Amino acid sequence: MGRIRIQAEAVDERQLELLRHFRDVKDHVIHVIDRVDDLRSSLENALAVNSTIVAERQNDDMKRISAWAAILVAPTIIGSIYGMNFEVMPELHWVFGYPASLLLMVAVSFGLWVVFKKKEWL
Repeated sequence: MGRIRIQAEAVDERQLELLRHFRDVKDHVIHVIDRVDDLRSSLENALAVNSTIVAERQNDDMKRISAWAAILVAPTIIGSIYGMNFEVMPELHWVFGYPASLLLMVAVSFGLWVVFKKKEWL
């Protein structure tokens, strides 16, 4: 009987040691899971910030492209009107018609450039 009791106590002691070990492992696993969740959250935040920065750069690029397109459209419209070769346009027979149209193209383009520069699109 005494031998069985000693074996039972040894088994109980091993089980208690094993339970302590498993509790320690469980604590470590919980700590690792929390750390991984924190890292995942940090990574998601970093990716969101990066996405916002990329979108802002694309928006700035689109502003610049749109501004330059508007600046180049004004002389194109003026030049296309004078390129139609109508006979009844009074400014075609005017001595200063050609220089005035060039001056108008430059003035409109410069005016648009100033406006877009003030809006910080260029």
